Amino acid sequence: MASFITGDPFTIVIDDEMGRCLVSNKSFNVGDVLFEEEAIVFASDNPDISSFDNELLAQAFSDLSDVEGEFEEMVYDFAEMERVQCLDTARCFLQLIALFRLKESCNTNPVILKKLDMISSFMAENLESCESTIITFREKYPTIIPNSLTNVEAGKLLGILNTNQYELEDIQGSGLFVFASILEHNCAPNSSFTTHENRLYMAAIKAISPGDRVSIDYVNDYYHPTHERREHLLETYGFKCKCQMCCEVDRTRPVKCENSVCTDGTMLPLIIDFHSDQLHTEWKCQQCQRTATDSYVKCIIIAEETLLENPPTTLQEYYTSISQTIINRKHYAYFMSLDEMCLSKAADARQLNNPHYYEEALEIGKIVLELLEGILPPVHHEKVVYYDRIAQLAVASGNLEFAKYCFTTAYNMSCLACGVSTPTTMLLKVLAENTPKSISALQEHYRNSKKNNEDAIVF
Repeated sequence: MASFITGDPFTIVIDDEMGRCLVSNKSFNVGDVLFEEEAIVFASDNPDISSFDNELLAQAFSDLSDVEGEFEEMVYDFAEMERVQCLDTARCFLQLIALFRLKESCNTNPVILKKLDMISSFMAENLESCESTIITFREKYPTIIPNSLTNVEAGKLLGILNTNQYELEDIQGSGLFVFASILEHNCAPNSSFTTHENRLYMAAIKAISPGDRVSIDYVNDYYHPTHERREHLLETYGFKCKCQMCCEVDRTRPVKCENSVCTDGTMLPLIIDFHSDQLHTEWKCQQCQRTATDSYVKCIIIAEETLLENPPTTLQEYYTSISQTIINRKHYAYFMSLDEMCLSKAADARQLNNPHYYEEALEIGKIVLELLEGILPPVHHEKVVYYDRIAQLAVASGNLEFAKYCFTTAYNMSCLACGVSTPTTMLLKVLAENTPKSISALQEHYRNSKKNNEDAIVF
């Protein structure tokens, strides 16, 4: 491992297996903001916004400003190509190209030049297909990418975006952050991020000591089983995760203990061979320590497959299912089905303007919160998201006392998971202290907060 950049409070190091990593030089407590950063490039996926509204594109492609319509057609065409597939990625890539065009004309400040040098050494996946996309794009639009960038180099820039972009909800798009992209993955990370407009805030969700590597969850598969998380990471980022969470029992797949005497026992699986293509698991009770027999493991697999193929779609089906199966109610399949039920019922309530549906959605949402509290670690950003969501349902249902409780819980959790003074936390503080008494009041609050109303209101 070699040091790359040293400074207070972090050191960037290069690891042979993980690439660039960020090591802390000081101690951070839970809730401390490690750093905040502005995106080097960012863009909206909103088709109603012109690409030339971005100052960087307008400056670098000023020679094309007279044919803005043709430039927009080119952007949309690029957005449809392989390895792009969305408007914000196309716009972000062209902004990176704009930076290189400005660099050639000596019209780029030293900070941007330093970030360009760092970006060029980022890791990226699917480079062959990215290069193929660049070749296709260059054949159709030969004057856009400067000759100083080879197809391989330009393809890597596209791959870097695909691998390292962060979602920016406020602008309905995404952005590329240099230092945030250095962080390594961990399924149980020690930090999490929140964004506001084109800025990112990284906060500690566990105590961090000098020498600790700063980590985040790349895929947010917090309630997915170990084998799915590892497959997702391998397909998307090209590595097999070996974090502590992947080496422990899988708490998202609990089942009843095979020992009939151990009535409160729960069996959980543990992957015992990480190097085989076929993952082998061993099921053991966390109470009586009994290991499941081969015949019981077969029963577990059949029960899981049955549940996944026919998940409950109503609360009644859910209660019936958990009473008739060996699968524990905290199983990830139940969480996924309940989460979908809650969102679907809330959407129906909004479309049909039916208060009763809001009440049903809230009832389901309370179970979802209970499951989250039983699976997630004490501090987790998803708790902020879900308590906020359920608080909104409570407002719509007229249950203002529970709404205030949820907004307050979301705010308290945001102080720890997002940082006390970040925009996300400040928004929730207002909601906790002055909980809206109606849907219209809630919508007005988000409008005044300059957040996109359709994104902010989840029901």
